[in-house]
Amino acid sequence: MDTIRRDETSRGEHSSSSSFRSNLSSNSDSIQQSLIGS
Repeated sequence: MDTIRRDETSRGEHSSSSSFRSNLSSNSDSIQQSLIGS
């Protein structure tokens, strides 16, 4: 039971970190586009 719970928490951390990374990349893309547009 403990190992299963540990796997779930690690999986949750991975998914949240990956979504955080994708948000950062999308934000940087929009910033670059606004700089190019100006």
